[in-house]
Amino acid sequence: MTISGLYLASKSPRRKNILNQLMVDFEVLEIDVDEDEIQNEGPQEYLDRIVKSKVTAAGNKILQENLTLKPFLVADTVVSHKNKIFGKPTTKDHAYRMLKELSGTTHTVTTGIALGHISELKEIEFVQNHSHTVVEMKSLSAKEIERYVLTGEPMDKAGGYGIQGLGASFIKGIGGCYFNVVGLPIQETCLLLDDLNICLLYTSDAADEGLGVD
Repeated sequence: MTISGLYLASKSPRRKNILNQLMVDFEVLEIDVDEDEIQNEGPQEYLDRIVKSKVTAAGNKILQENLTLKPFLVADTVVSHKNKIFGKPTTKDHAYRMLKELSGTTHTVTTGIALGHISELKEIEFVQNHSHTVVEMKSLSAKEIERYVLTGEPMDKAGGYGIQGLGASFIKGIGGCYFNVVGLPIQETCLLLDDLNICLLYTSDAADEGLGVD
């Protein structure tokens, strides 16, 4: 059986745009998760913990509010350099300091994604995947950083920059998936969706009509 819909447990407009691009039928499920770091926690440990917390929060909300039982997709993206996590800046000054530290570096962007569902026993089950992209950022002047921070673009983005926006002018090159840096790696997401037979890349109506090829 093919499933034609899911929940996106994320408020990120970029993740919504990517799912729309894939023509996936979804609705947003808003959840709240504490994303504070734990002392001495590495980037991968942090990411795995936050993704699991989001899975638990999404599954519990579906059960507690008696929502329609559909699969749910969660994701979290971290920027790291020298084993240090660069999350979303909390203030403009924080964004400035973050970009100054990333300036002239080759850093890593990792997105953890998980696709969960509620089992017949009302238990939360999920499969997960990761994507890693290496990003080379040019050396930024203090004036460049100041002007960029004043645009407000850095404030809701891991690492304090948006590769799909004005921040693209800072990037010399990437190794890996571009969409991973945006916030949702397409290849890994499609593999998870395919595991649960979730319709993607086309609508069910279009599939029923066929291509008309003999």
